[in-house]
Amino acid sequence: MSKSGIDIKDINRIVLTHLHPDHVEAVNEIKRKTGAKIYSHWVEAVYLSQELEYNGPPNKDAFEHILKIMGTNIDKVTKEFGNINVGPIITDVLLEDGDTIGNTLQVIHTPGHTPGHISLYDKERRILIGGYIFLIQF
Repeated sequence: MSKSGIDIKDINRIVLTHLHPDHVEAVNEIKRKTGAKIYSHWVEAVYLSQELEYNGPPNKDAFEHILKIMGTNIDKVTKEFGNINVGPIITDVLLEDGDTIGNTLQVIHTPGHTPGHISLYDKERRILIGGYIFLIQF
């Protein structure tokens, strides 16, 4: 049981808004621990499964440039935090614009950040979620 009162075993859906490693690195482990189904836009699913290689944005050069601006580099980050190694992620439920997850979250395809990036809109609560990994219990 976490401080929030949610037990990881109660999570039954993992919704990926986009494929960047910093948002999906732990997904396979969370699925293994919970048995939750993984949801993503159908475009992202091809890259997540590594059927196609995703080369940007941001690509390696852009990422290294951002680190340089921040006063660090990939070697320092890797030494501090380890490698970001994301194995293939298999999407259980393919989403597209207009789909609904559960009873409340409407999928809005918002490409740009990545080709299959999605945002999630909860009309009842008037909340728009633009990008993250979501572990959903409902």
